[in-house]
Amino acid sequence: MTPDRLPVLLLAALFLAASASAQRTEFQRRKFDRSRFERPAAAVRPDLPDPAPEPAFPAPAPAAPSPAEPAFPPPAASPSTESAPAETAAEDASAGAPPAAAGSNSWGSSWTPRPPAVDPALQALIDAPHFDGLPTKISKDPRDHEELLALQKQTGACLFLYFKNPYVTSESGLCGWYEKHVAGDMGWRKAMRYYLQMEITLPGKQDAQELAALYRVTKTPALLVVQPGSTRPGRLWPFEKNPGEGMKVKEMDAILQELKAASTPAYAELF
Repeated sequence: MTPDRLPVLLLAALFLAASASAQRTEFQRRKFDRSRFERPAAAVRPDLPDPAPEPAFPAPAPAAPSPAEPAFPPPAASPSTESAPAETAAEDASAGAPPAAAGSNSWGSSWTPRPPAVDPALQALIDAPHFDGLPTKISKDPRDHEELLALQKQTGACLFLYFKNPYVTSESGLCGWYEKHVAGDMGWRKAMRYYLQMEITLPGKQDAQELAALYRVTKTPALLVVQPGSTRPGRLWPFEKNPGEGMKVKEMDAILQELKAASTPAYAELF
């Protein structure tokens, strides 16, 4: 580079430096110009008049009270429905029947009824029965039941009923045992001379089923003793548990004692 060109180069460099400085200053001024970032002022909403008040409506008049319904007396209870339980309980108590438990049956138990309340004429026959007029034949027709009850009032004798069901396996076996070991025993047969006797085979016809319902027989064998003037019989159960072997027939003396206990006092010394 020649010495005569040096001033020209210096002037050019100074000019370029001044131009660059000016441009940078202008850029910074524009860069930090806050007016570009200011939000426009919110428009002022014109004042609106207040809304007119709603018209006041009168309060609704209270509803008129409904007329009171006339009070009717409660319906009178039917005397028959209210007195039925009491009458039944009184009848059972007078006949000496034990209270019936729910779901219970008459199988496998013995009990003795209290003597029924009867009129003096019948009571005299009960104290001294007329055994001479008793039929020796065992009645097997349920229709004879009313006739035998009438005969009780003429003789003062007790009625012995035997219900059996040979068509039920769990019952027919015990029925057979009774007929063989009890009814076939000479001591039992002698005792039966003093009783009106009836044998009913179940299920049978309707009259047999009605008779079983009357005496609350649900299982067989059922051995019942009906005292004169009573419809609640005493029950005999001639079997007892035999440990390890199921059931067995009681001793005849014990069975006859149960028979006497279910009968009227006149039978105490007969057999």
